[in-house]
Amino acid sequence: MEIVQKKQELRKQILQKRNCLFAEDISLKSARIVDYLKQMPILAKAQMIMAYLPFASEVDVAILFPYLWQQGKTVLVPVCDNEKKSVMYACRYQQGDRLQKDHYGIWEPVNKKVVLPVDIDFILVPGVAFDKKYHRLGYGGGYYDLFLSQTRKETQKIGLAYAMQITEELPVRCEDIAMDGVITEDGLL
Repeated sequence: MEIVQKKQELRKQILQKRNCLFAEDISLKSARIVDYLKQMPILAKAQMIMAYLPFASEVDVAILFPYLWQQGKTVLVPVCDNEKKSVMYACRYQQGDRLQKDHYGIWEPVNKKVVLPVDIDFILVPGVAFDKKYHRLGYGGGYYDLFLSQTRKETQKIGLAYAMQITEELPVRCEDIAMDGVITEDGLL
């Protein structure tokens, strides 16, 4: 089976499982993941932090935002370009900013204040699955791989997932960007 087909099949299987989680499970697991994040020294040092506004059953990292704002951090969220395939921008997100849904149904800021990828210190990345070598399986659009390829080498990239999304090994292609770590409700992989 070809890599693309393997990825599509894995994506389908894992999303089916993840989408069966109850809202209460998502909240509890997300809170544990955020607790682990708060203990990371690299998060304390970082000033520009890119996360995301959760979509469907993704880890709810938005519960971390009030803590980050309280610490004086700049919070960024991704915004997909409707015109250009696989192009994504990092935009500032501040408490009280108005949001709208994009063409995928993902929340994004109405006023888009773009920050260059090279200015970001720490990135929290959602995914469909991750493996024990920190490879990521996304939704198939290539948005994160293209975006992450434009960041500085020292920018920390941490995948966020539930333990059920971790597999032994994922099929990977040369353009797939690995994470520097993955956090689940069980801790850092």
